[in-house]
Amino acid sequence: MKKVYIFSVFFVFVVLTYGIDLDGVENLMENYRLAFNSGNPSYFDTILSDSFTYSGAEPELSKMVFKSIVELAPYSISKFFDITISPIGKDSAFANMEMEINYGAVKDTVAQTFIIVEENGNLRIGAIIESETNHPKKIKINKL
Repeated sequence: MKKVYIFSVFFVFVVLTYGIDLDGVENLMENYRLAFNSGNPSYFDTILSDSFTYSGAEPELSKMVFKSIVELAPYSISKFFDITISPIGKDSAFANMEMEINYGAVKDTVAQTFIIVEENGNLRIGAIIESETNHPKKIKINKL
């Protein structure tokens, strides 16, 4: 029992000391939503990391493909909900969530996973993974 307690205290210390800023993730996702809905791909220049990957492509190709999607997207993101953050390293985390998207009058929900990284003191999106699975260790944060 003592080992479990010591491990729990250590884990909480590590997450608090080295974990991603949860409020920062919430702000990053709101900036992502606003940038996406603007239809202006240049708004992502400060949101995407230098090593950003989308669909497993190289960073430059990933940015070009993703920005083209943003420019041509026939839908908008109205909100994020059921957000869970799972630390995966000192400066990175999985962010799993549901996105409510609008196609005109039609609403739909899409599962989305982001890898959030800290880069030059700022949180950035390191990758977008289209997945319906969640990482097993979750830290729940408030809805946006």
